[in-house]
Amino acid sequence: MNEDTITWSALEYEERQRSVDWYWAVGIIALVIAVVAIIYRNYLLALLVIVGVFALLLYAARKPRMVLFELAPSGIRINNVLYPYAALRSFWIHHHRGERRGRIVIMSEKTFMPYIIIPLPDSPRADDMHRFLAERLKEEEHPDSLSEVLLERLGF
Repeated sequence: MNEDTITWSALEYEERQRSVDWYWAVGIIALVIAVVAIIYRNYLLALLVIVGVFALLLYAARKPRMVLFELAPSGIRINNVLYPYAALRSFWIHHHRGERRGRIVIMSEKTFMPYIIIPLPDSPRADDMHRFLAERLKEEEHPDSLSEVLLERLGF
């Protein structure tokens, strides 16, 4: 790591403990939706719900991986993917009450992936990161998106 780079590792997401009841609830809701789709002769929707919930349950049971983050002069690197600053619009550092640590929310120019969310490290380097990003990107508050709030409520 040189002076112009800030590097840290963090889990890709905060692991949540889900009870067996949570898995049962998701399975029962999916089964009800699939049965209703079959009653209405929408077999494609029923198949899509079953496959989608199976993928969701596999993802929910998966352990988070360790990810390498880097703020560099050329852009933001997440593992081996570089997001150049020219492709990014703005940033905001969130510190919500009740969260163990904050996160950096970056708005990109991409239509289908407008937000990049990066967990902050446990060390008190948020001021350095803020200064580093403020020199390269516009600082603009990014409220939590509807999908983020919904996923949070559902236990993701």
